[in-house]
Amino acid sequence: MASATDTGSPNPFHVVLIEDDPAMGRLVQRVLARSVCRITVCPDPDSALEVLSAEPADVVLQDIALPSDAGTDLGVVRKMDKTPVVVLTDIDDEGVLVDCVEAGAFDLLLKPFAPEQLEQCVSLALGSDIDVNPGKPAPGSSGDRRFSLSEARFLEALTTRPGQTVLYQEILRRMYGRSYREYSRLGQAWASRLKKKVRLSEFMGVGYALVI
Repeated sequence: MASATDTGSPNPFHVVLIEDDPAMGRLVQRVLARSVCRITVCPDPDSALEVLSAEPADVVLQDIALPSDAGTDLGVVRKMDKTPVVVLTDIDDEGVLVDCVEAGAFDLLLKPFAPEQLEQCVSLALGSDIDVNPGKPAPGSSGDRRFSLSEARFLEALTTRPGQTVLYQEILRRMYGRSYREYSRLGQAWASRLKKKVRLSEFMGVGYALVI
């Protein structure tokens, strides 16, 4: 059964959280209380899809706890056409993390994360701007210059040395901090998405540079 909270704003954003741990659900509600007005907590993807069919959400937060559940859980990500989905996970499996990005998740937040990271992720998913200067759009891009927190941090790593190659490891450390994993394929998955928005060059499979 889904549950909801409402902070009383006349124009609330609606966030759907898919989370089967009540304690984690309450934590997320408290963290986002200052940023969004109404959160519906659903214990599983099926109940979330029922809620979403009745009332669209502005953002979906999808917790994925086990690699074995990823296939089912990512069904929600794939079904959300225009609604951004932020995946929350502590899975230490590069294949699953890459699948999340390739399935179309707007962002990927690795546990443990700080409360302000969650707020930033949701704020960006709701359309807030970020302060980066990632260069010119890639040729033939859609012109969509909205960046997730992961994409913004990827670009921040590159803008420290514009035009120079930055190693995968340095990029991933900037992206994930204390949750850092040395997963080059994950970096490549994010780079593939970013190439639709900015000009990137890859150097011999070891890192990326921002083309300026």
